[in-house]
Amino acid sequence: VHEIKAKELPKLDDEFAKDVSEFDTLEELKASIKEKQEKQNADKAKYEKQEAAMKAICDKMKVEIPSGMIELETENMLKDIEQRLSYQGLNMDQYLNMIGRTEEEMRKEYEPQATEAIKSRLVLEAIINAEKIEASEEEINAKMEEMANNYGKKVEELSGNENLKKYLDEGIRSEKALAFIVENAKFAAAKKETKKQTKK
Repeated sequence: VHEIKAKELPKLDDEFAKDVSEFDTLEELKASIKEKQEKQNADKAKYEKQEAAMKAICDKMKVEIPSGMIELETENMLKDIEQRLSYQGLNMDQYLNMIGRTEEEMRKEYEPQATEAIKSRLVLEAIINAEKIEASEEEINAKMEEMANNYGKKVEELSGNENLKKYLDEGIRSEKALAFIVENAKFAAAKKETKKQTKK
């Protein structure tokens, strides 16, 4: 034996916190990690509730979606995949070759997802119109400020972009419509439970 090596882990103290983060103490670092974890869990739970509520509505929804709409939605999904592949230095042909599928097979595979996406959008649009859901100027500005912070830009650089404002407006109204669906799903579930207990 020429040498023995052992992995030496750093001591978890305030100096460690300063080295690996913007915090001055280990307690602050721990609190930040805990806060981020709790937010992630809350976001995940919120997303799962929204997804379940939306799926329940879409499953009951009886609507004939034109094949052209499904084809267009599928095409948009494939373009999104192609864009994400380009970030990894791949193109669609290379990807299809890697997974052993043709483009036509992939289109067929994504058609059910495209159909559900269209149904979801129709549901949200119907609720937005029926409930007259709007996005205030303050809400749009708050989202714009958040986006500016995330991308290291100034709000003034984004505020003149009308397409971005429209995108944020649609996003906020969709979020509110989703919240409306979840809230009413909770109310319906509570009402159903109350009826069960009354019968007993």
